[in-house]
This record gives sequence, C-alpha cells and structure tokens, in this order.
Amino acid sequence: MNKKMRELLERMKALTTTAELHTSEKKFDDAENVLKEIGGLQREYEIEKKLFDIEAKGIDLENPDNFTGGNTPDETEKAFIEFCQSGVSKALDTGSNGVIIPKTIAKKIIDRAFEISTIVSGATRYNVKGDLSIPAYSVETDDIEAGYGAEFQEIIEHQGNFISNLELKSHIVNALAKMSKKLMNNTDVDVLGFVIEKVAQKIAIFFEKEMLTGDGATGHFTGAVSTKNIIESATITSDILVDMQLVIPKVYQKNAKWIMSVEVFKKIRKLKDNDGKYMLIPDFAKGGEFTVLGKPVEITENMPTVAVGNVPIMYGDMTGMALKVSKDVEIQVLREKYATQNAIGVLAYAEADSGIENSQKFVALKMIAVPAKMTAKGGTLLPNDGGEIPDVDPNKANGEGA
Repeated sequence: MNKKMRELLERMKALTTTAELHTSEKKFDDAENVLKEIGGLQREYEIEKKLFDIEAKGIDLENPDNFTGGNTPDETEKAFIEFCQSGVSKALDTGSNGVIIPKTIAKKIIDRAFEISTIVSGATRYNVKGDLSIPAYSVETDDIEAGYGAEFQEIIEHQGNFISNLELKSHIVNALAKMSKKLMNNTDVDVLGFVIEKVAQKIAIFFEKEMLTGDGATGHFTGAVSTKNIIESATITSDILVDMQLVIPKVYQKNAKWIMSVEVFKKIRKLKDNDGKYMLIPDFAKGGEFTVLGKPVEITENMPTVAVGNVPIMYGDMTGMALKVSKDVEIQVLREKYATQNAIGVLAYAEADSGIENSQKFVALKMIAVPAKMTAKGGTLLPNDGGEIPDVDPNKANGEGA
C-alpha cells in the first residue's frame, strides 16, 4: 500500500463517520451526498491499487522490454538472492551498468538509504530519470511583500527571484559492499535484507557527505556548504552561533537544526553564554538529545573539521536541498575480484544529484585566519590593547572561543 492509498482510506473513514452523523440527525440528503463522495473515493482507490500492483510486479510501462513476466515480489526476490549467491539468474534483466534489480528491491534499497540518514531524508526528494531543472527561489535585495493599498496609488513592486538554473544532472553514483561467501550461502541468513542494508548504508553515507560538502564541480553534487549565507570567524563563539541562527528567517526556523562533526560538537559542548550557562544542553523531553539555542544538533563525520577555509558548522532546514535520485538501481556481483578473500563484492549503480533549492534555509560558518593581535573576551573577539597577550588559536579552547 502506498501513501496515496492510505490517504484515500483515511478520507473514506472520515466521511463514513460524517455520513453516520448525518443519519443520526435525520439529514438523509446530506448523508446520501457523502455516500456518493465515498463511492468516488472507492473507485479512485481501486484504480490506485491496480497501478500499485503493476509497479510491484515489475512492469515498466516506459520500457516494456524490461517486463519481468509478471513475477510476484516473492519470485523476484528469490531470483535476486539466487543472483547474489551464484551470479546467475535468468529471471533478471541486464542494463548498461549491470543486472537491473527488480523495482521492488531497488525501492527498498533507496528507501532504506533515506531511513539511515536523517540529513538525506530531510531533503526535498525527486524520483525522476534524466536531468531535472528546478526553479530555485532566491532573495538577493528584494522580496515579495504585502502591505496597505489605496485608491489611485501605484503598488510598490517587490519580487523575489526564481532562478531556473538549478540543473540536477544524472551523475553515476556507485556503492561497493563486500560480503562473506560463507555468509551469503548460509540458509539461516536473510540474504536479501543483508544486501539491502549493506548497499543502502554505502549509498546513504555518500549521499549525506555530498549533500553537505559537495563542491558542485563537473560530475559532482552541490552541497549545502555552497550557500551564499556565510558568516566568517576565526573562532567558534557563543555570539557567532547566535548570529548564525538569526540569519534564517523565522518562517524557516521550525525545522532548522545544527549540523556538525563530533570534533566541533566537543568544542561547542564547552561553550557558555554571557550568564555562564552551557549553550549545549540535553533536552530530556526528546530522549536526551542535545540542543543549541533551542534547536537540535545533528552529529555527522561528513562535516569538515575546524581549519582555515573549512565550513565546520551548518544551520538550517534540509528541505532547502533538492535531491534527485533515479528509482532504477543496477548491480554487479564481483566474484573473482575478492575470491582470495572468500568474499564477493556487490557494486550498485544509481543516478543522482543535489543542489540548493532555497538559499534562505541555510547559513554556514566559514573559518578564517586569526587576525594579528586579537584576543577573545566575553565570547567576542576584540582588538588587543597592545599587551603581551598571545594570539587566539582557533583550533584550541580559549575562554568562550573554541
């Protein structure tokens, strides 16, 4: 059952309650109208169910030649397991990069990859083949506004910019997972689940890293660190974090969070505000997860370390990132390459790309070199008064700085 089918069932359930209420109140005409609406939803549900069954059976309407012959999901899964164990299966088709995984299994791999990483799952996802052009919204010096109007007066024009040059390409992404032959041939092991988990982990790690730090070079993802909202600092201070948070408009603050590595997390864990209170505190109402300035902290090793020129901290809402990923996944089983290790390699290929869809949802902290004769005081860098106070090292804790 897909999302639309569930929504239709929920609507029918709610309308049934409404019809029962009308009946109890002797409003039979109203009840009859609601029942007609339920009948229309039932027909829509049956059509959606048939379409869902077609996709589940591996029928590719765009490429009829790839039809698997109407195999049930169980049959295609058995064929895939046979392919992983022996390298041979007549029930699976081949593509340009390898054997095409049946749609049901490919979907499980991609869906599992999104489940593994909350950063990946937080992005706006587009499941399409080929290149995709998205009109990305950006505000430079002007934005759409509402205001008072009067007769015979011109309305002052304000406009945001829809930039149509966010082009998401079809970059080939590969994920290699090595597995023990003994394990693969063990009848007590869920081979399919094991393969899905291992391949999905590799894809999730790659997607997460590139969506955060991708440089946008030819053939590469564009990551969130490419945002135009940059705050530069030689140190990480409580004041800097406050400044970062206030860059994001209030309308986008609801789902915003901090993203950083463990190294940076350790530094911020020691930061205090001007009242001497730790800024990083556990929220026991949410299972003890840490928050900074009331917002959750996401820890990932895919964020850069603290060094000049790096972006060690991001703040924002990941829905501002667009991730295009094809539903089709192709796979190669590498048996000879790892034969001396008594293992096989499962190499998966997918097509994907990412880019910033809404630049207002992100702000990044970029580390710069420490200015000459500067010192930290009260969480803020201030000019040295000429004394023999040593320069602040951005890589070491110093008072309010880190």
